[in-house]
Amino acid sequence: KIDWIKCPHLLLTGLTQSGKTTLVQQMMWELCSQGVRVYYFDPKNDIDMKYYCKTQGIKYYSDIESIEKVLANIEEEMRLRQKDLDAMQIEEAEFNAVYLFADELIALAELVGEKRYKTNILSKVSSIITQGAKKRVFFGAILQRCDTRYLSGAIRDNLGIRIAMGHQTETAYNMIFPDFSNVKNYRTEKGTGLIYCEGFDTRPKELVVPFIKA
Repeated sequence: KIDWIKCPHLLLTGLTQSGKTTLVQQMMWELCSQGVRVYYFDPKNDIDMKYYCKTQGIKYYSDIESIEKVLANIEEEMRLRQKDLDAMQIEEAEFNAVYLFADELIALAELVGEKRYKTNILSKVSSIITQGAKKRVFFGAILQRCDTRYLSGAIRDNLGIRIAMGHQTETAYNMIFPDFSNVKNYRTEKGTGLIYCEGFDTRPKELVVPFIKA
């Protein structure tokens, strides 16, 4: 079980069929069971994930305009929460938690174009990642590869939970776990990878995602 408050925000990478979807579904189920308001952005409009989100009460969005609107609304909600904190003269409070997952930021960027992506999506994602934790607003970035063109190193460094599913290149591991060398997943079965939780782990450790029977 992950302490979302002490280790906020998530980076999850892995190629197709590496077990990312199963892991994300488990994470979202856990968050929903804790009363967290969960959003899932899916530019691929995956039917199975859409159905899963519907059955779990997760707010699912696939069209770009709706995703941009939700991000703008969450940013405004953060502003109002900061206003409350300032009025109470405290740094953080037990606000109702919000967690946003974005599947394939690269696909989002390619759909809307670089300028619109940076202005309407990446700027707000950056705001959530750098300022959201104390306001109980969290973000999970899901990518096949950790590409700094779509998620800068500065943003990545604020993602406290980093997971690499399956087998990846040495370059990829270096981008996901920049503070560690000789990192590798030695297991061969699907659903395995490496996880690092900042402040808890001394280095990336083995992760095995259990099979979920449909």
